[in-house]
Parts: sequence; structure tokens; C-alpha cells
Amino acid sequence: MDNERRRRRAQLAAAAATLAGAVATVSTLNAANYMVYWQEYEHESPTQYKLPVPFTSFEFNLDELSNEFTMLKFCFSKEEIGHIIPYLRLDQIVWNSRYKTSQELAFCILLGCLAYPVRFEDMTTVFGRSKFYISSIFTDMVLHIRDRFQDMLRWDPHRLTVNRLREYAQHIDNLGGGDRVWGYIDGTLQRTTRPGENQRSVYSGHKHYHGFKFQAVLTPDGLLSSVFGPVVGSCGDWMLFQQSSIENNIKTLFETADIPEDEWLYIYGDPAYTGSAATIGAYKKPQNSQLTASQSQFNKEMSQNRVAVEHGFGLVQHYWAKSAYHLSHKIGLSPVGASYFTACLLTNIMTCLHGNQVSKRFGCPAPSFE
Repeated sequence: MDNERRRRRAQLAAAAATLAGAVATVSTLNAANYMVYWQEYEHESPTQYKLPVPFTSFEFNLDELSNEFTMLKFCFSKEEIGHIIPYLRLDQIVWNSRYKTSQELAFCILLGCLAYPVRFEDMTTVFGRSKFYISSIFTDMVLHIRDRFQDMLRWDPHRLTVNRLREYAQHIDNLGGGDRVWGYIDGTLQRTTRPGENQRSVYSGHKHYHGFKFQAVLTPDGLLSSVFGPVVGSCGDWMLFQQSSIENNIKTLFETADIPEDEWLYIYGDPAYTGSAATIGAYKKPQNSQLTASQSQFNKEMSQNRVAVEHGFGLVQHYWAKSAYHLSHKIGLSPVGASYFTACLLTNIMTCLHGNQVSKRFGCPAPSFE
């Protein structure tokens, strides 16, 4: 009996030793895995210092570049770049990082970064500056353009006069759609990456992704004649319209000119905008009745013409492809709203210089750049 007890105790002791060894091995592996994870976390931490990307420094000279290269990288020719710069008043910018840069270099950095979604370090070979320099100049540029031209692009009373709106309405009438509409309104959602905070406020339940919304009115000359935004992606088109105050601008315009209300002109939009005194939409079929022939024809023609506003948003992405690459739009880390606003302004400049398919469709030439 004693021998049997001793044998069992020896077996239990051996099993306990084996178990203790296994636990120690697992603990060691867990500790090693934890250390590897922690080292990777520290390496990826945004506060971790990273060595600057090496680059070759040189003086950027636009005149030394070929016109083909300039059109490819900056979308404008060298002559056009020189013509545009004075109107942007870049001499008024206070550079946050105290970099000393020429207006020509700053504008080319802006164009190069918007024309295609490239990394800042990839632009060092074009401009001969560090990625931190390029990033800082780009941010200062888009913020300057937003602050200086935001009110004008939202509503320009010097250009959007009663006579001008009547000219727009005449061009739309010539193509079909009546003589009471002067532009087309719609909203667009500028997609962004998922933010770390306040995700719900910028999430669009309709599109099922995060972003900021913009509203634009496209006129027959191909210009985005009114651009408002950004607002959070959870905001609907009607709320966006109310925040833009464009209805008050239109009413003030006609009331100041003593135009009778039955002679006012309107902007055409989808059913989301039909609750305003400044907009109209398609005729709705009455209950237990049919639309008249003229009403049906109006709906058909306006449905075809309304595609023009989608073309306007498409031109922004066509010329400035960075606006379509949402992975580079990080809320809190990059000026998402100011970048898209700047792209809209540059698209209007491009339209003034070259026209576009919208102005050709309506037979309404865009105004000169000056």
C-alpha cells in the first residue's frame, strides 16, 4: 500500500512539474508576443519620430519645364499659370512654418498636389523641397484660397445680376425646358476616411460612408456659379440648402430690382428642393389624373438637361483627381473641405479659359477669366 502511494505521489509530482513547465513556456511566449506587439505599436505611433525622407534639393524653375510636362503635372500651361497667379493675391499669405517661397512655386505645389493623389514625398523630385515643406505650403494655399474666395463663390452679386440670370434662362429655353429656369442645383458628398471621433455626424446613411457635403448651382455657361460647404455628411440636401441662404440671395436680388413675383426666375432641382420659393422641380402626376402634354414635355427636357450639374461635379474630379481619392482625405489631418473648395474654384478658372461640355451643350460661352 505504501509503495502504491509513493508511486502515485511521484506521478503527480511529475505531472505537476510538466504542467508548470508548460505554463512557463506559454507565459514566455505571451510575453514575447506582447513585446513584439508593443514594439510594433511604438513604431506605428504618430508621436514616434521618423527620419526625414532624403531628397535632392534644387531651385524650382517653371521656365525650364516643357509645356507638355507642365500640362501633365499642373493641368495649366506655363503661360496660364503666370496669368492666374496675380489674381490669387498670394502676397497676402502668412506662411505658418515661415518657409520662404515664391508665388510661382507655391501655386505649382497647389496644382501638383490636387491634379493627382500622389504622396508628398513623391513630389520632392518635382519641386526640390522636402515633403514637410510641400505639405505646409499646400495647406497654407488651400486655406488662403478658401478664406479669400469663399463668399464670392457662394454668391457673387456682381456677376449674378437679373440680366445675367435672364440670359441663362434664355439659353436653357433654347435647348428646351421653359424660360423660367436659370440654373440647376444639386448636392455632392465628398467622401473621407472614417474619423477617429464623431463618426456618426459625418456618416451618410444614404451613401453608407463618411464625408462632407457640398451644394452647387451649375449655370449654362458651365460654371459652378454657387458653391456652399462643407457640412457634415449626415446633413440632408434640404438642410444644406437652408444653411446656404441662397434662397434669400435670390429673393433679395429680384425684390431689390422691383421684379414682380410672377416674373421671378428659378433654379431647378430634384424633389428635395421643391419646398423653396427660389426653386422648382418636375411636375407631379395628380391623383386620379394625368399630366398635360406640355407638363410631360417639360419634365422630359429638364430631366435631360439636369444631368449637366452632374457633369459639373464630374469636371472637378476630372481635372483634380485628388478630390476623388478618399483615402487621402483624413478629417483632422488634412484640409478636406478647403481642398475641394479650391478644386471647384480652379475648375471654374479652367472653364473660363477653355470652356467645357456644358457651355457647348447650352451654347452659352463662359465669361473671360479677367
